[in-house]
Amino acid sequence: MQIDTVEFLIPLVHAVEKEGCKPNMLHFNFAVEESEDVQDILQYFPNAHFEDVSKVVKKCIANDYLEHTSIGPNSSMRLTSKGFYAGKSKIESKNKENSKTVLLKTSDWIAKHNGLLTLYAMIIGTLGFVVALMGLF
Repeated sequence: MQIDTVEFLIPLVHAVEKEGCKPNMLHFNFAVEESEDVQDILQYFPNAHFEDVSKVVKKCIANDYLEHTSIGPNSSMRLTSKGFYAGKSKIESKNKENSKTVLLKTSDWIAKHNGLLTLYAMIIGTLGFVVALMGLF
């Protein structure tokens, strides 16, 4: 399973908020599968494996969402401000999407599938035209 990079940040943001500290003050250990932090991530993403966590951590480092605080067998990482706000933005986006009314969700679906609806309208119009022509003969 591939874990979305920004989606991965959500449980980290929740951990920072739970502790009530600044993002760079809380340290995470993703180096070994047995670490509590890895297990928390695997609970959040039940179909993921340790290898998936390792891959997404590398992407997070490359995107400057996480940074090393120490290296070695007990290496630790911390969430950067950029990573914290990317995760917060994802949380707010999900909350906003979940709070939409059925009418708004339908409107969004129509806007997203505009080309498909236009095709349907053209087919229905063509069929109507053919039926009208057949009625003339």
